Amino acid sequence: MAVHNEERYVTGAVESILGQSFADFEFLIVDDASTDGTPGLLEAFAVRDPRIRILTNPTNLGLTKSLNVALTAARGHLVARMDADDLSFPPRLERQVGFLQDNADYLLCGTGYQTIDENGRVQKTDIRGATPSLFEWDLFFGPPLAHPSAMFRRLLPDGLPVLYDETLLTAQDYGLWCTLAKRGKGVVLPEVLVGYRMHSTNISTTKRGSQAELSIRIARDFLEFKLPGVLERHPQLLAFYALYHGQLHTRPEHVAPSFEAVQSLADEFIRRDCLNAAEKRIVRRLALRRLVRALFAEGQGRRSFSVVVATLRALVPHLPVFLEEGHDFVRRRLVGVPRPR
Repeated sequence: MAVHNEERYVTGAVESILGQSFADFEFLIVDDASTDGTPGLLEAFAVRDPRIRILTNPTNLGLTKSLNVALTAARGHLVARMDADDLSFPPRLERQVGFLQDNADYLLCGTGYQTIDENGRVQKTDIRGATPSLFEWDLFFGPPLAHPSAMFRRLLPDGLPVLYDETLLTAQDYGLWCTLAKRGKGVVLPEVLVGYRMHSTNISTTKRGSQAELSIRIARDFLEFKLPGVLERHPQLLAFYALYHGQLHTRPEHVAPSFEAVQSLADEFIRRDCLNAAEKRIVRRLALRRLVRALFAEGQGRRSFSVVVATLRALVPHLPVFLEEGHDFVRRRLVGVPRPR
């Protein structure tokens, strides 16, 4: 965990880790040159619990470099991420450790989560889960798991240490998930094990523009790694990514090319990958949902009547898939993925 001036929330975050049902861990906390009451709170916890190791940055390094400070000092085989304003529910570490110990070919394991507000009130719940194939599909668009729900192996299969890309000041989690997915499997367990706090100082709120630019760069790189030449075959995907990440305002003429590009991407992915029948149906439906999200993204002034009409016309042939019941249920059950013990 890296922390900078989070005295309002850090006590709850630390207590939620110390109260885990799985207790055999070291808790590395990087104090990134906090100037509020955070250092005193952390020191008090360290006195009470010897599992806590505090690493103090002499100057503020930012989240990415601070996380690498912790990773470099880590001694365990598995690494669980935590943020100083979030909560981990008591079974979290036990579930994830059990899964990764039982499934050696998996490098990364996330969980479902509840979004909570500044006062801890639940806003929504996300328990969709993702099989390895659906995890890859989601990575074409953005991170498929909440950063503080992640557990991953400290070493890659070739023995090299896992580190964040320090050129990514934001979207560093997305970059790391893509790096790990190039080397092994990722999964999201369909169980709510994290309280993910959303407030006005979240990086996704304060640095939305730079995060979008970096996310597009990461998505394109991962897409080309998994499906070489796909952007040459379907150049419309470039405009779609700009729409999806809020870098382009939707106009009616964007709608048809976006549908064509994402449907073609789904076709290529399904042909390439070893998906079962349920996963193929889910990918089709998720593709349509991504399209609608991109065309009607919040806050971009995209809900014009002409765009709505164009979208409905493009969506009509796909309505049976778009409206089909049960996909989320199937996805939550993680078809074909080993169950955690």
